[in-house]
Amino acid sequence: MHGGVVTAFLDEVIGEIVNDLGQRKHVTVQFSTTFLSMAKVGDFLECDCQIVRTTRSMTFIEARVNVAGEAIATASAIFKAMRSAT
Repeated sequence: MHGGVVTAFLDEVIGEIVNDLGQRKHVTVQFSTTFLSMAKVGDFLECDCQIVRTTRSMTFIEARVNVAGEAIATASAIFKAMRSAT
């Protein structure tokens, strides 16, 4: 499986978690992926996320993608909350 697919998966999953948590839309400010092993097309990907820190406008996340319980990639991400439309 192409690393871009794994990175896109991570960005989508983490982004949805952050948006749901804060009840506000967020945008990705920084995203870094480290690949540890490969995944094959058809593998079931699981994402484990940990919120490291949350401020008024920023959320810092560490995440891991697992296949069959083994880490294949890790990510560090920063998301910024969008201003609400008034």
